[in-house]
Amino acid sequence: MRYLGAIAVVVALLSAVPALAFEDPFLPDLELGAARETVKQALQDDGYKLSWDEWCLWGTRDDLYDIAYCFGEYGELKSVEYHQRCPGDTWSDVYFEWRDLLVDLYGPKASVTDDEADYWSAGTFEIAMSLKYLDEADGLDPVLEILLTD
Repeated sequence: MRYLGAIAVVVALLSAVPALAFEDPFLPDLELGAARETVKQALQDDGYKLSWDEWCLWGTRDDLYDIAYCFGEYGELKSVEYHQRCPGDTWSDVYFEWRDLLVDLYGPKASVTDDEADYWSAGTFEIAMSLKYLDEADGLDPVLEILLTD
């Protein structure tokens, strides 16, 4: 009987442990995977001009920042894409700032990296940070993509 009591205590303690949550890198008061309406309100509160359809929310701010949150059939977050336009050579400063932020939030980069992107893992999300030409005349810009892996 003593063992059954101990097992019940362990099960109760384990069930009280909250699920591991990961912070959204660009909406710091939100967890990755927050509900669509919560994300929408947070983007508006952060000064983004929004448009949306049945599946995605798109936001722009200060002609520098573009963000897109896309959701699945049941309202679950499927992906996030974030771009920051960087005039001239400022992309490297932003890239290294983002890298440091991602290491702080999600730990060291995943062991799988290539020449095209740096990768992190956050629970059921994979994060890729790369450089792309969003505007050929303007040079490289950092792009962050977060994808649900399930």
